[in-house]
Amino acid sequence: MFEELDLNMKGIKKENSQKTESNSLAKEEGKEEEETDPSLEVEEFIKSHPWESTMKDSHSQAYKLIAGAIGLYAKFRGLTEVYKLLGFEKAIDLVGVPLIEGDDNILVAMLLQNTMHPDNSQRKTAIANKTYVGIKTHDEAMLFLEETLRSNLSIEIASRESAIKGGLNKAI
Repeated sequence: MFEELDLNMKGIKKENSQKTESNSLAKEEGKEEEETDPSLEVEEFIKSHPWESTMKDSHSQAYKLIAGAIGLYAKFRGLTEVYKLLGFEKAIDLVGVPLIEGDDNILVAMLLQNTMHPDNSQRKTAIANKTYVGIKTHDEAMLFLEETLRSNLSIEIASRESAIKGGLNKAI
């Protein structure tokens, strides 16, 4: 899924390079164009929720992941109905299955978080560090997805910035 978001970021980089070229031409012509803050552009990108278009593309990995998970969830929901018919209603209440039907963002947030902490010990550590959160609502899912994307973009930007600085230091 992050690879597909990377394609969206490449689109932003292309727009930025076009803006840089137009800024250079404007400066040559004596016109000054306002410089934009890259962190604001990243924030605008995050707020546009780029994963939502990826989730709707039937050829994307995110779409396939969601379709598979929804199929499993539907089977589980069917089993809960069987348990209720057999008189195990209290056991079902203890499971506390969140209602994710109709909101793929909750599903993706839950899947992503569980992928980030695949082992029980990792989840316990994340819970202790308060980096593992309970995702039950659309707002919680969106906040988690935005924060995860923001964190990963920050790491990627810092990595590329270090590589550029390292290349400049070698050149000097």
